[in-house]
Amino acid sequence: GRSAMPLSWLTALVPATAAVAVLIFGLPVRRWTAGDRSRVLDPLRAARVVALAKAAAYAGAVFTGWYAGQGIGLVADLAVEARRERFVIAMAATVSSLLLMAAGLAVEQVSDLDLSYTPPLGSPWDAVQVAAQAWTAAAVRS
Repeated sequence: GRSAMPLSWLTALVPATAAVAVLIFGLPVRRWTAGDRSRVLDPLRAARVVALAKAAAYAGAVFTGWYAGQGIGLVADLAVEARRERFVIAMAATVSSLLLMAAGLAVEQVSDLDLSYTPPLGSPWDAVQVAAQAWTAAAVRS
């Protein structure tokens, strides 16, 4: 008597696309932290990338649990063709969400980025960076 939530292939495509976007936005920041200082890094952009990465990590974790649960709920009905397709989509969405979480965690590692070498900043700890670190600390505590 119960019906499973409808799942489409878009469910698996959207988190994977978001993971690619997080990696693309995070690449210049990662290069800068690795020592490639040939281009000026905008501190506001760096803070936004870190916030995006943190959101992606959290969203990826939540989506992974949700879609894995959807798939586990369908295991008993794998003999039914429609349920089998939903199971495959749920597992693809689980993997896609894991990729989103991994991309977010990989890019988020730059949250302690020292932007003091980025002209025209004079202070070693920019106000945006201080705010991003305070937000990160508050998110970890809650």
